[in-house]
Amino acid sequence: VQTAELGELSFQEYFVLNGAMPTVTGLRFEQAADAKPAPGVIEAIDRAEVVVIAPSNPPLSIWPMLAIPPIREAIAVAETVVAISPFVGGKPVKGPTDRVMASLGYDPSHAGVVAGYDGLLSHLVVDRDPPDVDVKCIVHDTMMNTPELAASFGAWFGDLWT
Repeated sequence: VQTAELGELSFQEYFVLNGAMPTVTGLRFEQAADAKPAPGVIEAIDRAEVVVIAPSNPPLSIWPMLAIPPIREAIAVAETVVAISPFVGGKPVKGPTDRVMASLGYDPSHAGVVAGYDGLLSHLVVDRDPPDVDVKCIVHDTMMNTPELAASFGAWFGDLWT
């Protein structure tokens, strides 16, 4: 993690030691180009009717996986790729998602999530106010902070694709 205040930090130094407070100016996914997905990962993506990207912090949690070429390539050719926006009510549910996206030049919003996935998405699930973007937006309550809400969302989401 390249930061304005402290230079380059390991992820643990940035996130744990410094509480994710330094301004992120860049990300380097060391050795991602040479990384190999775990056995079965690419086959699972290839077989999936829908690839789902969880409502996590795109730059810090999802981009590292997408930096592994075989994973990105498999997702890029998938017909249906759905991200669930990590923003609820215009703010991230937790963590520094908004600050990190903004400091990397992405609007901390649903539209910024689409831009951050750089053409990989076919759909985006948002809680409200769908952005004017080149993917299909689906509006539904995305707050999943209890097991019951997560189960309800999962049932609704599964029904969309069956």
